[in-house]
Amino acid sequence: MGNRLASNQHHQQPTQFFSAVEARRMGELTGLEQEVFGIMDTIHASGYLLRMVVVGKGANLETTAALGPVLKVTQSPSTRTNMLTLANKDQTFEFNLQLAEVSKMVLLEKVTPAKTLRTVQILNAAGESMSNLILADESEAAVTWYEGMIAKYGEETEKRFNCNQYHCLYYCTTVFKR
Repeated sequence: MGNRLASNQHHQQPTQFFSAVEARRMGELTGLEQEVFGIMDTIHASGYLLRMVVVGKGANLETTAALGPVLKVTQSPSTRTNMLTLANKDQTFEFNLQLAEVSKMVLLEKVTPAKTLRTVQILNAAGESMSNLILADESEAAVTWYEGMIAKYGEETEKRFNCNQYHCLYYCTTVFKR
């Protein structure tokens, strides 16, 4: 079995915590925000470990964890926009995503001599990375799950050669684009 949030051999759906107010707010998401939520919910429900990379000006955050079990949408107190939060049970670790800021999500497979990276790139309107979620599990089940994500959410596919120093291959599936 690969790296999973579940403690046994069978897939367990992570617990979602929604208050009545939060459940009602789900209907207030725009169409594109609902798309982002749907993709993130699928990632959350998988329970797979992800290498999360968030790059900021002058600082980076990298960690490996499953996204959950907490999943909620609230309104950001500072921006008054919808914010998706994925957190561990006691919420000492949170991944917050401003839904309105997401302009494009890309499923990307990068084949290198060492391994294949399966990534969900979250980009803003300027095309800058907001976050990369890299599937840390290389098991057959995890690869099948990722391929299912491509089949479910992918709309257009591009192939690019000769990336960086390697002669590697990118399989790039644009999930959606504003």
